[in-house]
Amino acid sequence: MPIKIYRDKWGIPHIKANSELELVFAQGYNAAIDRGWQIEVDRLRAKGVSASVFGKKYIEWDKFARRVKFDDIAEECWKNLAPDNRQWVREYVKGINAGIRINSNPAFSKFGITPKQWDPWTPISMWISNHILMGGFASKIWREEVIECLGEEYLDYFKTEDFSRAESNGWYIPPTRTQSGKSILAGDPHRVVELPCSYQQIHLSCDEYDVVGLAIPGVPGIAHFAHKSSVAWSITNAMADYQDLFFEKIVKKEQGYYSQGPDGEERVEFAKEIIEVKDSDSIEIDVLTTQRGPVIIEACHERLPISLKLPSSIYKVSGFETLRSLLKAQSADDVERAFSDWVEPVNVLQTSDRNGQFISRVVGRVPSRAKDNFTRIVPAWRPDTSWSGNVEGERNNNGEGIAVMANQRGLAARMGTEFSAIHRAQRISDLIEARDSWSADEMRKIHVDSHLTTASIITNMVSALSDLPDKVARLQTLLDRWDGNMSASCVEAALFAKLRANIVRNIASLPELNALLMAIEGHRYSTLFSPWLCIKSRVAFALNTILSAGFPNLQIEPVVRKSLVDLSLENNLDETWGEIHTVVPWTAYDNDNLLSWPGIGGDHDCVLSSYSLPGVTHACWRTPSARYIWDLENVESSQWVVQFGASDDPDHRHFSDQYKIWRKGEMVPVIVSWDKLAPESSISTVNDLERSASQVTDIGTFDIEPLDVARHIDVVYEWVTQDRAKYWGLLEYDRERIELIYEYLDVQFYHNAFIISHNNQPVSLIQLYDPKHDELGDKYRVMQGDIGLHILIAPKDLHLPNFTEKIFSLIKHFLMYDSRNRRIVVDPDVNNAKALNRFQRLGFSMADKVKLSTKIAQLFYFNLTV
Repeated sequence: MPIKIYRDKWGIPHIKANSELELVFAQGYNAAIDRGWQIEVDRLRAKGVSASVFGKKYIEWDKFARRVKFDDIAEECWKNLAPDNRQWVREYVKGINAGIRINSNPAFSKFGITPKQWDPWTPISMWISNHILMGGFASKIWREEVIECLGEEYLDYFKTEDFSRAESNGWYIPPTRTQSGKSILAGDPHRVVELPCSYQQIHLSCDEYDVVGLAIPGVPGIAHFAHKSSVAWSITNAMADYQDLFFEKIVKKEQGYYSQGPDGEERVEFAKEIIEVKDSDSIEIDVLTTQRGPVIIEACHERLPISLKLPSSIYKVSGFETLRSLLKAQSADDVERAFSDWVEPVNVLQTSDRNGQFISRVVGRVPSRAKDNFTRIVPAWRPDTSWSGNVEGERNNNGEGIAVMANQRGLAARMGTEFSAIHRAQRISDLIEARDSWSADEMRKIHVDSHLTTASIITNMVSALSDLPDKVARLQTLLDRWDGNMSASCVEAALFAKLRANIVRNIASLPELNALLMAIEGHRYSTLFSPWLCIKSRVAFALNTILSAGFPNLQIEPVVRKSLVDLSLENNLDETWGEIHTVVPWTAYDNDNLLSWPGIGGDHDCVLSSYSLPGVTHACWRTPSARYIWDLENVESSQWVVQFGASDDPDHRHFSDQYKIWRKGEMVPVIVSWDKLAPESSISTVNDLERSASQVTDIGTFDIEPLDVARHIDVVYEWVTQDRAKYWGLLEYDRERIELIYEYLDVQFYHNAFIISHNNQPVSLIQLYDPKHDELGDKYRVMQGDIGLHILIAPKDLHLPNFTEKIFSLIKHFLMYDSRNRRIVVDPDVNNAKALNRFQRLGFSMADKVKLSTKIAQLFYFNLTV
């Protein structure tokens, strides 16, 4: 059965294949077609080269990415996957590489981008890159500044959730509380608004499993939210602390750079990197990596440089084993076991199965270390700041009652510092308890509840004001009568938000906070960390604490009074909340029409969690990026929606066709019945060269087949490490290294390796490649139809007449099968006399000598056309 892609009404891909390897190839292929632009932008960011395409505003990210070395971390993590899991990831990457070259999104030509082929570890690199700022390390910079400038006691005034981190709502309703008698999982991930959406709805089906869920484009499987009939799972951010910052004492000596570690002086890796910038001069940066990790903040005045320590970098594991195991899970126990390998981000898992079992637990690695590591930047030379073992989170398997997780202090209490306030979780619990029995359809009301429990902190203060001018008193009356719902159509909700913003600005102007601002600016942090160091934002998200508990030298009543008076003097007091709470996505598209979308209701403490920056902007920058309802009674009773659409092409009809649905709080049905879907296309898992062929000769039968790394690695290792293969440059490599090299080549669409056998005995290794995608292509004039060839004829003790000629005859006829192949190009080392003689004997025409990075090569050509 060929791999088939079906579509539903919303353009959601439903992929059907025989085997899991065919299926994961097709998932990668589909991601490259539907989200090719999105994943290319993510790839550029992970490699730290986005400024070369998008210009100056990406420089600070590229500096950070080059210093963290996402690709290097990912490569090490990939190497440590088991071979079968590496193969699974490789097949996904092969699908990406097959699909990305034919993606027709006009953004590629507009920005002058030709998508590059992925490495086998690119999905891991992108995963780490996309999630690194969710770990909370940047808040430690803020706390350190507060401690140094104001004193440690001031931290209590700013106690709040880490507003920069991704959050989620997730809840479980047991079978006894549902109309179907089967459990329901529901919720929504809250992420920075991205266009295209950070999640992709997808249906994956093969002989081993059938699953629907919200995938991360560029990453195989379904990590976060999925339903596979017998079991469903979802996650929320645990708000755990698993990343550390260290002050480093670094000195430069004649032999290089050194830092002071807990056991004395340590060598520091040093390199210089050039960042290319579109329409501007390139930038050179120093990249220093200590035993703890990369220096991400340079020394400034008396401030020491600061390094970052990450679990994936230290342990050299990614947790990607989980992604494959999840797809095979049949029960809640299976899901829990699958997540035992997880690393980061650290999440709270919720899973339930058709048998009514429920499990919730913290998944991921939180290193055990000193208390200070959890809250601030610590000295690298202090022994107690080292990591030792892991902190274990708690587990809940009580399937009899409801369970709600909304990033509050709960199962991960011992693993973090800042958690979300209880308001969202409590509101969800109250809404669930208000009904005895629930169905999936009724569940949507919870997702879009916009009641702001904490609004009364401010409105009660407003109510207590007296002796107000008439115009101000009218505002007071409106806020007194307001029901506290941040609905999009509500004028009072907008008035409340404007008043809150005025209060934030007035508090942020306190002399102590101005002094803190000056201290922060004096340390010249990268603008990458500005969101964590913004005084107004910090006041805004600690406002409930400040107003309830007070703040040094702050008279709260006069501030509230002045803020209300200021509001009365503003224009446009008849605006609704939705008119000013517009949705502003992060996007790489250079199109003003895509930068602001119609507004929504909700607020950061509502169940409908939609974040503005009070005192800075009313626009909404973080929202539920998707919503789901997993009904264990029947997959097709489930519902889902993403913020925009299935495609990342602005000209495509499914680019944003779910936005109106999402904005209204509605969802679309989950469809898994193939007769309800429209077949779109069939795809092949092989490219034009990935096929087999045979040729019968007078000395036996010769066969050519694609190299199967797992099956052929032993013979390849034996061949390429013999002295007679010295010009292949692999003599000193061990078996594992060579295996990884051929796994790397396996994913490249423009490179193919083959084994040739004689009477079923392997006798030759050949590699065919497109010179345009190789270093060689820059050294000579590539003609249309050129195909590069490397050949190793292995047995030295097999003496048969015209043996080499028979092998080349098979290669020649194999290539002539495709009329687009017109000329073979070979580039032996000029010192490899045997190869030079061989190609002359086989009828190749000698051409120029060219200098490559590893050799001086003699070019030969062989014309395939008659």
